[in-house]
Amino acid sequence: MIPKVRATFNRDLLLRQRQPGSYVDHEYIEGGFIDVPFKGDLQPMTPKELEQNPYGETINEGIKIYTSAPIDFKDTDIIPWNGRDYRIFAVTPRGGHKKIQAGILDA
Repeated sequence: MIPKVRATFNRDLLLRQRQPGSYVDHEYIEGGFIDVPFKGDLQPMTPKELEQNPYGETINEGIKIYTSAPIDFKDTDIIPWNGRDYRIFAVTPRGGHKKIQAGILDA
């Protein structure tokens, strides 16, 4: 598959972080999302990276972001980009910054 994402550097990005849910009257209510701005270098994932996701899910489009933002990125977080929502599936520390991999899952 040919990546549809173009590399962009020192870009203003947005992280949509899921907040914890809670019980109200014995019923679990999902937490909402908050938006956290950050800067990072965004690149398309290679076909090999698309195949090597830790959950074994089929990813039809992926991005990787390198950032030094002091944010605790989680695999429930979403990165909106170009009108699509990419779910984080891997965060790897890399010498003072983080490599974040996110993808659009096959429905």
